[in-house]
Amino acid sequence: MSKAPRFRRTPPVTQYGSADLKNMTAEEISAAAEAGHFHELEDGRDPDASVDHKAGCSKPPVERVMVDNRSVRQSDPVRFRCPECIVTKEI
Repeated sequence: MSKAPRFRRTPPVTQYGSADLKNMTAEEISAAAEAGHFHELEDGRDPDASVDHKAGCSKPPVERVMVDNRSVRQSDPVRFRCPECIVTKEI
């Protein structure tokens, strides 16, 4: 019998998105940020940042629409918009 340690699969790291921020407390957000789980979100690579593009759109990267300077924590909707076909998505 082999004495080598058994190989165990580690679960993939959870990638949080804008929709997750609404359901998390400030302590959970800071803990996730310290653990590095918000790195992609802070760099603008949000998994929730997608829209249903119109036909003929070249599908450029969507941009986040900042309605005002209030925080997402205040239950404000998060909006994403395609700069070419002007389609928006609200979370």
